[in-house]
Amino acid sequence: MEPGPLRIAVTGPPGCGKSTLCLRVAEALRDRGFRVGGLATADLREGGARVGFELRDLSTGARGTLARIHPPTGPGGGMPAQPPGAAAGPMVGKYHVNLADLDTIGAGAIEGALRGGVDLVVDEVGPMELHSPRFIAAVEGALRSPLHLLASVHQRAGHPLARRLRAEMELHVLSPANRDESARILTRRFAEALGAGEEV
Repeated sequence: MEPGPLRIAVTGPPGCGKSTLCLRVAEALRDRGFRVGGLATADLREGGARVGFELRDLSTGARGTLARIHPPTGPGGGMPAQPPGAAAGPMVGKYHVNLADLDTIGAGAIEGALRGGVDLVVDEVGPMELHSPRFIAAVEGALRSPLHLLASVHQRAGHPLARRLRAEMELHVLSPANRDESARILTRRFAEALGAGEEV
């Protein structure tokens, strides 16, 4: 009987390196000739300060804005202005979630990988992303698929999908002390599952 797909979730406190690990694994697998798709996120920074989060489709390279700080006032001290990429959306902490980009680029990246039969990285299943029914449906589709999956999951998110991933997938808790070794281990695990079977 053939083994099932490799399903690994990484979690940990903010800043522990979940997004960095997911991207490192995806890039290492691509360097070895494997097709990897899905969604990556990264900080948006201005003047060295984080002002939001970026989305990137790992297959197409398309980029968008997941969320951004809403400025306190508009020009002349009036009503708040909408900066680029900060379409009106639900608030998570101090960030406005951009549901349009989350749907078209975030969920779209997962949907495209599923259509193409490309093994998946999903970064992140967290409070911002879980405001999108389309994103939730895309991740659920990935779980039903025969594809290998690496996902980062918010450590405390109480949404049923986040709880399901933490309960059903092989869970790795990251910290600054173990993230580099974890990236090497997970790259090797996925390379072996994909058929490389050699050391990284």
